[in-house]
Amino acid sequence: MHVAVVGGGIGGLAAALSLRKVGIDVTVLERARALQPIGAGLQIGPNAARVLDHLGLLQQLEAKAVAPDAILVRSHRRGRVLHTTELGPDVRAQYGFPYLHAHRADLVDVLAGGLPEGVVRLGSSVEDIRDSGEGCEVELADGEVIEADAVVGADGIHSQVRAGLFGPENPTFSGYVCWRGLVPSERVAELNLSRVCEAYYGPRRSVVSYYVSAGDQYNFVGIVPAGDDWLTEDWTAQGDPAELRRDFEDFHEPVQAVAAEIETALKWAIFDREPLERWSVGRVTLLGDAAHAMLPYLAQGACQAIEDGAVLARCLEQSTDDPAAALQHYEAARRPHTAKVQEMARRGETTFHLTDWREVWRRNQALRTAQSAGTKASPTGWLYGYDAYSVPLGETT
Repeated sequence: MHVAVVGGGIGGLAAALSLRKVGIDVTVLERARALQPIGAGLQIGPNAARVLDHLGLLQQLEAKAVAPDAILVRSHRRGRVLHTTELGPDVRAQYGFPYLHAHRADLVDVLAGGLPEGVVRLGSSVEDIRDSGEGCEVELADGEVIEADAVVGADGIHSQVRAGLFGPENPTFSGYVCWRGLVPSERVAELNLSRVCEAYYGPRRSVVSYYVSAGDQYNFVGIVPAGDDWLTEDWTAQGDPAELRRDFEDFHEPVQAVAAEIETALKWAIFDREPLERWSVGRVTLLGDAAHAMLPYLAQGACQAIEDGAVLARCLEQSTDDPAAALQHYEAARRPHTAKVQEMARRGETTFHLTDWREVWRRNQALRTAQSAGTKASPTGWLYGYDAYSVPLGETT
């Protein structure tokens, strides 16, 4: 069996690795001419770390990442700790795998390094996909036609494969933009920042920050309401660092101090999509953001894409003689779960950014009560404990 994967991002590369793990031939078609080291930090929960371990890549990523000790939820002005979720040894003991903070470029490097030369074809822009029922033809912009038994659209939130299957549809704008920046750790050393994930909840604004790149860089993520002139959804789009600093000038002093050190500020509008009723048509399906683009408040976008590839590979391995049926089993196993993650991420947007003081008080009291009771406010059980290798195939989860 030969599968063509359209898109060489995290989801496409992880899917290729999972497919090859079960003996399926793969070609990854990426329109960019290089896998660019763009973006900033991301979080890898134990649910995705499980897959990376199965692929033999977890140790490589751990060497380039940071395993945080905890997630601290703080008030935005005074930095009061409202809730602590223990990670480190606790999360590994509970789920069997670590929670990691990584630079996106480091994760892409690890994934791409696990694939033999020639699997990823750069500069390959897909013009058309034709499904005859017996197989697929993928036509590239230069006229070359690649034959495949199945095609996977892993080409992101603005997926052309998705548009080809279900027609054009604009993603949903959240009304917020995200600032991202990286600071060399030595420039914030005097702040004595712990190896934890710091999450500051504020009225219509929030900040999440943590170490990446084996502790060599400190990652800043700040979310604010969008202005009328910024609807750019692009990992490489840059904003004005002075504007970033103004957006967080009333936050806790360590936040302001980190923001003051950011020289290159990436800025993009935050979009997601409504859950689809179906992902697959015949021998063509979707994966990652192409299937279930989500808001960033659960830090699960990359994780869900990595899980998708693992479940997809299991389904195709079981039904090599009927790829169309395998794709139906794949989406039946994954779609209800990712729809739940999408919904929880949307709830996070509200939880992070409450403005009414009474709602803020109730949220903070709930967090403190959960802390004093020794419970965890984050949805760790169903999310972090998800096992892509044991979830029933063809059944909802």
